Amino acid sequence: GTVKSGAASLPLDPGNPAARLAEIVQAARPKLLLCTQADLPKVAAWVPMGVEVRAIDGAEASWRVAPITRPAAAVSPSQLAYVIYTSGSTGTPKGVMIEHRAIASRLRWGQRTTPLDPSDIVLQKTPYTFDISLYELFWPLQVGAKLVLAAPGGHRDPRYMLDVLTRQQVSVVHFVPSMLGAFLAELDGKPFSGPRLALCSGEALTAAHRDRFFAAIHGARLVNLYGPTEAAVEVAFWECHPHQTGPVPIG
Repeated sequence: GTVKSGAASLPLDPGNPAARLAEIVQAARPKLLLCTQADLPKVAAWVPMGVEVRAIDGAEASWRVAPITRPAAAVSPSQLAYVIYTSGSTGTPKGVMIEHRAIASRLRWGQRTTPLDPSDIVLQKTPYTFDISLYELFWPLQVGAKLVLAAPGGHRDPRYMLDVLTRQQVSVVHFVPSMLGAFLAELDGKPFSGPRLALCSGEALTAAHRDRFFAAIHGARLVNLYGPTEAAVEVAFWECHPHQTGPVPIG
């Protein structure tokens, strides 16, 4: 909805400390903050003056009476698409501002390199405060593929991941390598036919991860991705193969 309106989005995790959320909103100065009715009291305690707050659920939610036609918003490639705040591991968290042309270029590259078609089923499981979530969300919708939304926190539970991948017949999924390792341990030699494509980023993908993946999931592709938030998700990739040896490069 934000993208269609021509505005830029700033994802916030309501589970983060109030002081961090207040710091981000104070720096970014959004015009509008959307939350649930349940979070309204907490948000009211820290949101700066001048920022409108609106609940997206409840009987009075304005979207219930909004038109269903496409908004007449003219968006240029150089306009902001989103702002993602870094973890702040090397100092104060910084807002990374990404333009439409940057994320659109990333999505087009992904479709050229590892194409989806309408028969694919993609799992969206990365928290939306991380930019990896953007291609999980937008990529399948570009080509008419099916999007499956994981339960909150499901990305941390290898047993849940195995269940949802099997039950929903997911064909494309992203793993942080440490989670891939936990997921493969959960398989524990059990027969498993999918997914056809696994993408990895966020940490080093080890040779052990690669070898265990191909031993467990025959015929699948495994792609190692690398990049900072500032470069619209990733800047490099390496496709792994079953007979490769040695460390896994980043590209």
